[in-house]
Amino acid sequence: MPLVLTAALLSGCTGDSDEPDSGPTPAPSAGASDAPEVVTTVKVGTVTGRLPAAKRKNAADQVGDVVDRWYDAAYLGGDRSTGAWPGFTKGAAAEARHDQDLTSETGSQDGPVTPGLKAVRVDLLAVRQKPAGATAHVFLRYPVGDHAVKITGRLFLSPSKQGWQVFGYDLARGNV
Repeated sequence: MPLVLTAALLSGCTGDSDEPDSGPTPAPSAGASDAPEVVTTVKVGTVTGRLPAAKRKNAADQVGDVVDRWYDAAYLGGDRSTGAWPGFTKGAAAEARHDQDLTSETGSQDGPVTPGLKAVRVDLLAVRQKPAGATAHVFLRYPVGDHAVKITGRLFLSPSKQGWQVFGYDLARGNV
């Protein structure tokens, strides 16, 4: 199956598994809250196959957008009761619902949460100079009560007519 092959190929493409530094300096938010906005840092990681630089950046940015929507819907938004897995295929969303203690913040929180870190490193697989698959290495840190939670791991994505979609994941959750 091509998607399994893509995941297998991309999961071994990483050279460095260290968590990124603290990320960009938060910019003031335009909203009513005094909380700073934390921008998701997206970097291109390993590219397997030939892919021009502009296509690399474009694919990584698109994958980063999918991951960012998931961060916001699953962990940081005010209402995480429905739609916590935007950009996931039906099968991956069903599995994520089953693993919701890992793939979303199910604890009670009042309103949106300001994260301490949002970062993504994107490894790409190219076929005929077109992106054919991606592994998004995710790094998210956010406060919950008197401690912080860290989400790390990988999302496996493939391009489709609807854009990039998550078809699998390998995540870890821990307290900081």
